[in-house]
Amino acid sequence: MANPGLSEFRGRDLLIDTNLLLLALVGNFDRRLVGRDRLDAFTIQDLHQLNSIIEGAKGLVTTPGILTETSNLAAQMIDTRRLPELFYLLRITIKAFEERHEKSAIVSDQPIFLRFGLTDAAIIHIAKDGLLVLTGDRALAGYLAKNGIDVVNFNHLRALL
Repeated sequence: MANPGLSEFRGRDLLIDTNLLLLALVGNFDRRLVGRDRLDAFTIQDLHQLNSIIEGAKGLVTTPGILTETSNLAAQMIDTRRLPELFYLLRITIKAFEERHEKSAIVSDQPIFLRFGLTDAAIIHIAKDGLLVLTGDRALAGYLAKNGIDVVNFNHLRALL
């Protein structure tokens, strides 16, 4: 999918990769953290665009690996006194997603596991069910596109602004 507008996301089930889910979670928790630490590549404008994409999706899909990585990375960015607030927002976020999974033993038996690791291999495995994947990972986006899986590289959307 080349240079899609936001309308491309409407009516689609969307799987959001870890770093973008981290942007949504932490950025909506405390906008001052956008552009710092693990979110140093992002701007407030990116957060607004991501929020618009999320609001327009038909459904949101995730995996246990994405949620675990997002939770752990977010917790590293927040003062421990604020963790209960962050985890409350994460709880609400989790409930907005349909969680899909495959056993790690099955995912790790796929040849792609050796190239991408468990979380991305699970994304590849699950996305074959007709999901649209939103990622900022160039290698993952390239692999998905090459294999006929609908994907949008968030960095391409950023270039449209």
